Amino acid sequence: MKGGLALSRPANSTIDDQIHTLPLQATYYLPAVSYSRAVLHSQYEPGQSVLRGESIAQGVIAPTSGTLRAQVNHAWPHPSHLEVPTWELEADGLDTALPLAPLAQNVTTQDKLSRLTMAGVQGLGGAGFSTAKKIERVLQHTERTLIINAVECEPGVECDRMLMQSHASSVIEACHALVEWIQPTQTLFAIEDDKQSAIDALTSDKTHQQNPVLTWVTLPAVYPSGAESLLVQRLTGLHLAPNQRAADAGVLCVNVGTVMAIYNALNGNAAIDRLISVSTQDLMHTTTLSVRFGTPLNAVLKFAASQHTGLAEALRLNPTAVQVGGPLSGFSRPIDNAPILAGCNALLIGPSHQSQPPSACIRCAECATVCPANLLPQELYTAARSDDHDVLKHYRLDACVLCGCCDVVCPAHIPLTQWFRFAKGSVAEQAQNEADAALARTRSEQHAARVEQRALEKAVADEQRRSAAAAAKHAKADIQAALARVKRKKPSA
Repeated sequence: MKGGLALSRPANSTIDDQIHTLPLQATYYLPAVSYSRAVLHSQYEPGQSVLRGESIAQGVIAPTSGTLRAQVNHAWPHPSHLEVPTWELEADGLDTALPLAPLAQNVTTQDKLSRLTMAGVQGLGGAGFSTAKKIERVLQHTERTLIINAVECEPGVECDRMLMQSHASSVIEACHALVEWIQPTQTLFAIEDDKQSAIDALTSDKTHQQNPVLTWVTLPAVYPSGAESLLVQRLTGLHLAPNQRAADAGVLCVNVGTVMAIYNALNGNAAIDRLISVSTQDLMHTTTLSVRFGTPLNAVLKFAASQHTGLAEALRLNPTAVQVGGPLSGFSRPIDNAPILAGCNALLIGPSHQSQPPSACIRCAECATVCPANLLPQELYTAARSDDHDVLKHYRLDACVLCGCCDVVCPAHIPLTQWFRFAKGSVAEQAQNEADAALARTRSEQHAARVEQRALEKAVADEQRRSAAAAAKHAKADIQAALARVKRKKPSA
């Protein structure tokens, strides 16, 4: 891989090797927006009861049993800090599950895809894309490649390592089940060489030793090797164009946590939670939590602090802000009751590093050297500042993976990733506005065509009525004339 950064944790840092499960909360917050940010609608009315694992809307699953409240505008964990329509779920404390039987071995592929959709399985690697749609695209190809992505190279993100290390047998079983379903021509299990404990746990599993269907690919721990487009290119040689999905090329690249979610769904368990790493900003202390989706952010941090004195001290020093995501790829937001969602893999708490104020770009090109997507960040930065979408397109903003490597090496301390995230949002907003305008124009033209057609049909109908009336009048006159002739010819009495 070109560029990237070899990052490591501090030498004396500690990692809690236990997974702590967050207790049930009184209220959960479930955003009513889809992956594409479209507003979702539910068949449930406020005041209705739902069970754990019940589908409230497409991709939105009740994390516990309770009562749905009316939608409200609520914070969500996104760099925009916008509020979105959100369902409030008031837990009843019973945690009653919706009965969901495991699928039989002989079910169809469509049955399996429907189960994944109903169970709310989505990517846990960050994007949150529908897993069922991803698999459906791959199955359209005869030649398929399966990549299980366990490349977790950003310091402070330990949830995948903890999953593999603590549940190695289940992970191997889930991988084998996915291979049996997808029937790929090759199956690659990608993992970094600094996760030896996880590698040992997986490769020593009896199921793997008896039936080694996985090809292990051990990569150097260089960030951001786990980005899908970069990993696919590195392992298969396939270069994905910007905005092209690997699934459309017959490559199913799934996070190892997503593989477990697929396996659990097919065996009767909806996707209602995920593992999250909680670390101090200096990465000296890390613990792993199992958190249900919709759990308020402040509740997660409070529980993490109760499990680790180092985290408690970090939260005491900075009780107002948290970094959502890793130290490079994440973003800062206030500590509030924004919900934990599928794409949240890490939280960083405590005093943040005081960055120096940015100065003018000195054109050193260090950012271009470390860019794993082979871009020119300095040119993108200039275009982003002027909001020049044509130049942004020319320099391939859409290929930027927002990894943050350029921020680390910039001697001018320019927040390049922040600018690129803003520019991506601006470009997406313009594209949406253009799509909305095109749709409105199409609807207007269709409306005008319908009005014109109705006017034409009315004119034709009016002409037909007039012609019919004239014909009837002429027929009546002819009848009257005939009667008159008969009357004249009739002899008088």
